[in-house]
Amino acid sequence: MIKKIFTVTISSLGLAPLISLATNRDYPKFDPPPSDNVGPVTSVNDVLGVAVAAIDLAQVVFWITAAGFGLYGAYLYLFSQGSKESIGKAKNMMIYTVLAIFLALIAYALPAIITNFLDVGLA
Repeated sequence: MIKKIFTVTISSLGLAPLISLATNRDYPKFDPPPSDNVGPVTSVNDVLGVAVAAIDLAQVVFWITAAGFGLYGAYLYLFSQGSKESIGKAKNMMIYTVLAIFLALIAYALPAIITNFLDVGLA
């Protein structure tokens, strides 16, 4: 019974960000590109803007993954009942949680590193 409740809770937390995607928003209409074959990317700042958006998405994925691993590892540890195998599995899950948090922090710092390296400010 507890395993079912835990599974439903983790699934709900993992799917919660998708609820915001289902809201009714007024998105701007797509304008076709100009006829002189000039693309939408015209400068380094445009490329960096796309890179920053991709990194922001990666941050969300990493934090959700870290939270899920942390909760699952804690669950395994709490209900291991002294079993060496379960405790080892929980320990590995916590290591993966720390790894996910480390990757999320790198993803957070990457835009600053890129802009400082290229010496270009984002608009």
